Amino acid sequence: MTQLFTNAHGCCVLVLGSHRSGTSVLSRALVSVGVALGVDLYGPRYDNPKGFFEDKIANQLDDEVLKRCDCWWGALLLPSEIAPDVVNFYQSALKKDVFKRFNESTLWGLKDPRISRLWRLWLPVFKETGVMPVFVLANRHPFSVASSLAKRDRMPKAQALALWIVHQLDSLEALVEHGGLVVDYDLMMQAPRQELYRIAQFLGTADRLDQSEISRFESDFLDHELRHAHYLNESAATPLQKLCLDLYSGLLEMAHLPGGLVEAHIDHARNLIAQCRCELSKFADWMQAIDDLHSGRLDEIGPPSHFPTTLDAHSRVPGLSDELENIATLVIKRLAQRDQVIAEQSLRLGSMRDELLRAEAQLDLLKDVMWGSREEDRL
Repeated sequence: MTQLFTNAHGCCVLVLGSHRSGTSVLSRALVSVGVALGVDLYGPRYDNPKGFFEDKIANQLDDEVLKRCDCWWGALLLPSEIAPDVVNFYQSALKKDVFKRFNESTLWGLKDPRISRLWRLWLPVFKETGVMPVFVLANRHPFSVASSLAKRDRMPKAQALALWIVHQLDSLEALVEHGGLVVDYDLMMQAPRQELYRIAQFLGTADRLDQSEISRFESDFLDHELRHAHYLNESAATPLQKLCLDLYSGLLEMAHLPGGLVEAHIDHARNLIAQCRCELSKFADWMQAIDDLHSGRLDEIGPPSHFPTTLDAHSRVPGLSDELENIATLVIKRLAQRDQVIAEQSLRLGSMRDELLRAEAQLDLLKDVMWGSREEDRL
């Protein structure tokens, strides 16, 4: 795809994919094949000791946009429409604070899982600046992602699986509409050199690879500690797990393609998206409930409309109880946090009341002193 480099304004590789799905490893791989990620990146941390390869300004901007939408990085549902003033703010900031910094770069890239949900807002900026977008999707087994999020964020696994699938579906839509490459995390760990060449072929940089850089990525950057969980041939115990495995299998097939998605694969990908979105809609009520819990909108949570109010032996949905137990755990946690906040506020109010009483007593004493002084003056 050497035609990428015929664009006078350069190409921007957007790394898409869910949190904890190998986007950092993929971003480091892109550096090895000639993609510039900038210099103002987040450094290593306990949960990502090899580094995030994430542009600070772009990340902070994405967080701000989600905040203005009353969302956060773990939101399961985003607004169907984003307010025009938020869109204008985002696109203006992208041009001024992000794109402008890469004016001199022929091939540059950005990684932030939040872009998986926001990439459509980038399209007008690409068009206006003349920069060509290139989409690369990181794929990882959803059970591995759920285990990682449970460990790092104490996120219930049903919530983590839902978060994985909404990111992967939104990302796959970008590839369907604009082309792109799927890169599987486990395939990268198993055969890094092969995957690097596959990425380089897709980007058109294969003829200028630095072999020493390839070796550094393979021997120095990758290690077994990057893969804390590895799942193969697992069966689904719940409807949500089955849905995730169906999407994962489809993405894994695409990750075995020698190049990016081409016309022959687009219809299959579209059908996969449609089927998954149809099934995912059945979970919309409790996904919204989880978002409301995180946002503190407890009063807005009502009973799920598609769940029976009681489940007997004949109406029980297979695997439903496990998912509800995960959600119940989150509900209990949020209610406990709310009770703690109420208790702390009660203590503060009690302290303020005591301060007020002391101030009133001092005021009364001051009045007595003042009135006593006036009586002495008259005498």
